[in-house]
Amino acid sequence: MDKLITARKKYTCYNCKEQINKRDKYTRKNITIGKKHDEQFEKQSNGVVALIQNWISYDAKMCIKCSINWYLEHKDMDL
Repeated sequence: MDKLITARKKYTCYNCKEQINKRDKYTRKNITIGKKHDEQFEKQSNGVVALIQNWISYDAKMCIKCSINWYLEHKDMDL
């Protein structure tokens, strides 16, 4: 299971939308939207080559209850 972090301010759980209060424990999960390998190179009119990524990644905060449920559902998968 992931490391528990002590909240320094109020957060909202990504999964259940419950409040994570100051000094409560929570975990962070990295959420990726899109496919990481879906990248394209494009040559612009001024000669510059640009990398276009069709995905975004961010850290989502989860309360302990949701984090344990997520771990139990995914512990057999190779993540």
